[in-house]
Amino acid sequence: MKIPPLVLAGSLAANAALGFVCFNRSTSATAPKSVTDTGPALSNSVGSDRSKPGTSNSKSPGNGELPPAVWSTLEASDLKTLAAKLRAAGFPPSVIRSVIQSRLIQSVLPRYQEMAAAVGPKPFWATGRNQSTSSDPKFRSALNDIGREYTAILKDALGPEGDQAEETNDSNRRQYGDLPREKIEQLQKIVSDYSDLTNQVKISANGITLPEDQEKLDLLERERRADLAKILSPQELEEFLVRSSPTTARLRTALTAMNATEEEFRVIYRAQLTFDEKYNNAGLTRVNDRQADQARVAEEIKNALGDARLADYTRASDSEFQILSQVAQQAQLPTSAAIQVYDLRTNVANESNRIFSDANLSTDQKRAALQTLAQAMRSQVTATLGESAARTYLQSATWLNRVEQGSAVTFTLGGVITRGLPVPRPAVAGRPIP
Repeated sequence: MKIPPLVLAGSLAANAALGFVCFNRSTSATAPKSVTDTGPALSNSVGSDRSKPGTSNSKSPGNGELPPAVWSTLEASDLKTLAAKLRAAGFPPSVIRSVIQSRLIQSVLPRYQEMAAAVGPKPFWATGRNQSTSSDPKFRSALNDIGREYTAILKDALGPEGDQAEETNDSNRRQYGDLPREKIEQLQKIVSDYSDLTNQVKISANGITLPEDQEKLDLLERERRADLAKILSPQELEEFLVRSSPTTARLRTALTAMNATEEEFRVIYRAQLTFDEKYNNAGLTRVNDRQADQARVAEEIKNALGDARLADYTRASDSEFQILSQVAQQAQLPTSAAIQVYDLRTNVANESNRIFSDANLSTDQKRAALQTLAQAMRSQVTATLGESAARTYLQSATWLNRVEQGSAVTFTLGGVITRGLPVPRPAVAGRPIP
């Protein structure tokens, strides 16, 4: 890789380290209580706690009850042996992996806490990424070292069978497609390596990406794709980029809300990708250009999927509809309820602008009519969603407060435009100010 000197300090294991430190320690409840680790050093060994379950209620999944004597046979001096004994006792791969991860986390936590303490806590009054523990170069370097140890020990302890656990295979297929395991491992190494290098640039930028920072990020992306092309065929590379693209990540919520098929996803992805690549790192661009390109994206989607699905996609892309969908789902309501409430917005917007522009109404009459309109909207939302779900949604619909206070609203792709009535002027000594 032709990487600028500034970012050559990157490491493969940074993300893995951050991940295992934050791993859900509740998995330790799944582990046999006779297997513990109390040492501060990270190593492929475990200690032994002689306290055992002591009842016949301890079970191996799928194998019924295990007597206390069996638990004692699971004690082991190293993680590899422990994994083998758990496997022989009939535990499934997911449980074995959780047990080994739990032991590793317990062993590494003291080292992590010692490093964090050396960097010092973030002052409660301070802001900025430079105050973050994870952005400290020495901290990240040490964390990288721990991550490499963790990954190596976990892989050694679990062996090939651990890597081929069904849940791991499902996750790999979702992220990488139907690639052989050897290629997936190469992909993971490249992705992790460049991810850390990219993070190094972003941390150095401290939240302000200058042109020279963007040049480094662009160079890293070109080099990443070149390295990927060395191990993947053109078709495999294209499929991997589709699955890992920031465009795909951004589209997931909307496509889930509209219940898109894979064919529809690929149509929308292709239409949106060129737009994203043009504007994501383009800096200041003329608004008219952006709006024209957005219109071209919509036209392409409409030509491929039709007016109805374009409308579904446009609605599903709205963050307010996404909130509505989640609220309806949590309340066990059909998607049609979310659509019904969302469509009420259009009615309110049209009516609020009609009231605002009505020359036959005084300002006070307009204000009263807008207040009545907002209250009617609240009542209809409650009738459709129920009190609890309506309360949750209405807390996010701040535009409705503006209507209630005397504003007309117009919804756009970028948000909402409001026009407010003149604010009443206070009276002085019982007389209004002219």
